Amino acid sequence: MANLKNTNINDTGHLNLPAGNVTGNGVIRYSATEGKLQVFNTQTAGGTWGDATQPYLTRQIITTGYIHGGYASSVVWSRTNKSEFATDTTIDLGNTQEGAHNYKASMWDNTTNYTFGGLANAHCASNNTVTAYNMRTEISYTSGYTRSMPWSTNNPACFQHEHYRGWFTGGGSAATYEMDFSTATLSNLGVNSGTSGGSWGISHEKYSIYMPANQGFMHSTKNYYSRSGSNPQGDKHQHCGQFKHAYHIGGRESNPSTNWRETNMLTDVTADTIGAKPAYSGEENSIVGQDWFYGVGWYQGSHVNTAFKFVYATRQSTSGYSSLAAKGVNGQSSATMSWRD
Repeated sequence: MANLKNTNINDTGHLNLPAGNVTGNGVIRYSATEGKLQVFNTQTAGGTWGDATQPYLTRQIITTGYIHGGYASSVVWSRTNKSEFATDTTIDLGNTQEGAHNYKASMWDNTTNYTFGGLANAHCASNNTVTAYNMRTEISYTSGYTRSMPWSTNNPACFQHEHYRGWFTGGGSAATYEMDFSTATLSNLGVNSGTSGGSWGISHEKYSIYMPANQGFMHSTKNYYSRSGSNPQGDKHQHCGQFKHAYHIGGRESNPSTNWRETNMLTDVTADTIGAKPAYSGEENSIVGQDWFYGVGWYQGSHVNTAFKFVYATRQSTSGYSSLAAKGVNGQSSATMSWRD
């Protein structure tokens, strides 16, 4: 039975909610500033008020991650690996990518992962084809979406607003293009990211961050802004664990690195060092679940299949999971990654 505190019901049957700042998990208030109901969520850092909808953390329960392509020693892969978060297990799905690729980026909706430049078929090669991989049927397809990019790319950045839309930039141009996932079509957003070189992007509920320019990108306004402090990761190849909790976790130094840094995605502040990584690593294939993320294969001066697991609640990471290691390849890094419910 719920207890209604500091409320009253008038003679027309309306429930008047308090407008103050009494906090506690699940507390509801009416925000006159936002003009909407809000709920207090203690699962985020320090607790925050948010729209009275299903919280971002539980809006989608992530169970499965995918590693698309990748490479070792200048040999690029067209393989797909699939990791299950419930069992810490990775399996090989064979050569199910349309093309072999490395140093590319991807965005995805609930069903399909789109890799930008995915038909490169050579080490560090630029390409302007968007490839598509269905995460439900686990096969590639070539129609029903915008197939060509406006420039050939290598080392681009992708970031996204959940499963509604995504954006790509860098890797050959500073222009920003948007993909509407409902129509699977690309359009020029008309804003400039500030750099056309090699890059990487990370995303949270309300905004994304574009690196190495250290630019934030607001999903609601579709505009960039300058961040203060450090980039969330020390190098474009130090691929962050993009948690739906408050913090993103990335490598601190250049590629490879030995320590972690973290970014509070609620306050947009990056802390420089939070502890040591489980291995000297970079170019990790980082796939993120609800409460932990995996690095499945990385570069440490040579390419390895080894995997680590980083647990959000404890900030602890351990390596050596043979069941989780990359399969079907002789070394693995710099793939594109996606995950689904």
